[in-house]
Parts: sequence; structure tokens; C-alpha cells
Amino acid sequence: TQTYTGATTLSGGDRTLEGTTVNFGAAVTGTGSHDLTITGNLDLDGALTDVVDLSVSGTSNLGANVTTSGTQTYTGATTLSGGDRTLTGTTVNLGNTLTGTASHDFTITGNLDLDGALTDVVDLSVSGTSNLGADVTTSGTQTYTGAAIISANISLTGGSQLTFSSTVDSSDTDGTTDSRTLTTTFTETEFDGVVGGTYALGALDINGNLDLDAAITSAASIDVSGTSNLGANVTTSGTQTYTGATTLSTDVTLTTSNGNVFFGSTLNSLSSSSDPTVKFYNSSNATNLLYTFTGTISAAQVGGNCNLCNINDATTSITLTAGGYLTLYQHGGLGGWSQVFDNSNGSSTATYNLPYGSARDNDASSFTLSGSSAGASGNYDLVIVSGGDNTIQFEGDIGSNAKLDSISITGSLNLDAAIEILSLKFDGKPLK
Repeated sequence: TQTYTGATTLSGGDRTLEGTTVNFGAAVTGTGSHDLTITGNLDLDGALTDVVDLSVSGTSNLGANVTTSGTQTYTGATTLSGGDRTLTGTTVNLGNTLTGTASHDFTITGNLDLDGALTDVVDLSVSGTSNLGADVTTSGTQTYTGAAIISANISLTGGSQLTFSSTVDSSDTDGTTDSRTLTTTFTETEFDGVVGGTYALGALDINGNLDLDAAITSAASIDVSGTSNLGANVTTSGTQTYTGATTLSTDVTLTTSNGNVFFGSTLNSLSSSSDPTVKFYNSSNATNLLYTFTGTISAAQVGGNCNLCNINDATTSITLTAGGYLTLYQHGGLGGWSQVFDNSNGSSTATYNLPYGSARDNDASSFTLSGSSAGASGNYDLVIVSGGDNTIQFEGDIGSNAKLDSISITGSLNLDAAIEILSLKFDGKPLK
């Protein structure tokens, strides 16, 4: 062994320390221009800085942070100890397993090349690119800021959130044998960059909720056990399964060349207003405010609960915030006419004049106010294209909370639910 109890300074050039274990009990400072090579095991208890490339041939016990201007290569098994750990370098190469304390975070400022399983970390964060060739298990979040390559069939497991902030691809060849499987187990998995845009992925197995903000352009299949927020297109060669409630946050096309598409729960457009506000005025240009109501009520306000009863003699116009939906009813309840004011598609507050003058002239003294029936961002289109002899299956209601604008289906349709949309086309032909 080699044991350096006090602070250590490297000088004069590249340095190689060779022994069974090299123990640094305090800080290690290089020249800023040279490499440090450990031939053997490393036991680090003080910060290591001002080294270009660091290489360790054996195991590493990292009890302090490491900062290099070049690469860091840990060939043997790596253990993190003592607290949160940050490794800063151009690329951090982990050639074997990495085990944390189970109580601390692990941050890589730079790129990550992972070839052994990473476990017992709370939050993992990588600022650069990631080449993931082994499983990663954390109790908290995992954040991969740069482009990610899935170079083996891997599982990413953690707590609340998995975020890919950039592109996700299989290993960098276009061979089918390199179409790697990605399994994630988090409360939510979020893709902010294109998936499979350069090299196709294999099966995507999402255990938990999916937040898709960029297209999946090429994968073998996708299976989501929780809810799905689809903000981009999905293209697979095989099946697509969305088990939980699905929300469209833009116009979406789902394409599969040879697989079924299954929705196990409800399907709606994004509803962006759940707490609308209505204001009542005694003039047609929305001045002289009489009354304001904010919220969502499930039944008409009538009789003693009717706020409008006190102002119906004067109400001439109303305003309704984006995403809101208001119904005025005939005096005395729900038995007669009703006037609907629908701003569910609006992006801003809308003003409505009562068609016959005041509310009294309309004999209106009760109202309901609900959240968006379509979302302030609009009704969205869903296009499903399924090649081969495959089925599109809907098990939950469609548009029951926030209507879709249209659904266009190429393939066999199996509908086991109610549907509320503006138009439906099957194999390109409208259904009547």
C-alpha cells in the first residue's frame, strides 16, 4: 500500500502511483497540465483537483469530489462514501459497478459512460451525454440532460421522476440487433427529446406515467402502465399500449406498421382551465361589475343558493375566462330553456352579451359554471395508422372530460366506450 496522510501535491509531469491500494487522506492537487494514473486500488478522502486525465485500474472508494480537465476512468468497482459526490470532467467512465451510500446524491458534470450497474444513490444527475450500458437504480430522480444512448437492454428504476432532456437512441449502429430495450420504473418518465430519431430502440416499457414532449420516431413497441400525456407523435413497428388515462396536449399521430393500439382508460384533450371565473355586468361593454364567481360547481345554483337571483334585473353581459363553460337557466330551475356560453376553446377571456337584453328579460336566475370542456389550448386531433391485420381498441370514454376535435383511424376499430368528438373517420371515410 501507499498512504499519504497529509495534503498531496503532484509536480513535474504525469504521475503514476503503483501499489495494492493508494490511500489519500487529504487533498490531492495536480499541476493542471498532467495526468494521474493509479495502478491498483484508490482510497480517496480528500478532494482531487488540477489533474488532466485520471485513471484507476483497480477499485475506487471515493470519499471526496474529483475534478479533472480531461477524462476519469474507474476500471474496477466504485464506491461512493461520506456524502453527496460530484465528479467533474469531460467524460466519466465507470467500467464496473458503482455503489452509493443509499443516502446521498451523485452528480456528474460532464459526460457519462456507464458499463456497470449503478445502485444505492438518491438523485442522479448528468449534465452531458450519457452512454447507458447497465441498469441504474436510485431512490429519487434521474436526470440525463444531454443526448442519451441505450447501449444494452437496461432498466432505469427510481422514485418520482426520470427526465431525458435531449435525444434518446440505441447504440450507434442501425442493425436490428442494436435496437435496445428500455424499461423505466418511476412515478413519471419524461422525454423532452426525440426518441429513436437516429437509431431505433427496441421495446419501451414504461412502468408509471409517461410525459411525452418529443416524438418517438422509431421503436419496436411501447407499453405504458400509468397515465400518458402525449405531446408528440409515436411510431413503432409493433404494439402500442396506453393502460391509464391518456391526454393529448397537441395534435398526435400514432403509427404502427404491424401491431395493435390499445387504450385501457379514458382519452381526452388537454384541459388547461379547471377553475374558471365568470363576471356579471350591467352594461353591454362589460363595465359596472355586479358580481364575480370563480370555481367549479357540479349543479345549478337555484333558489336560496342562487347568487344571480339578486342581480338578474341588471345583468346585460358576462365575461368568461379561457377554458370556462357557463350555462344560464330559466327562472325557477332546470325545466325550461338554457343559454350556453362556451369559452372552452378560447385562449383569453371572452365577453358575451345576453341575447335579449338583461337577465330579467331572459328570465334567468340560476347558473352552472364548469371547467373546460375542451381546454383553453383547443381540441386536438388524433390520427391512428395501423398496418397489417391489427386492431385499435378503446376501453374508456373518449372526450368525456375535454373533447377531441377529430379521430382518424386506419385499421380495425373496437370501441367499448362512449365517444365525444367533433368528427370521426375510419379508413379515411367519415362515420355517420
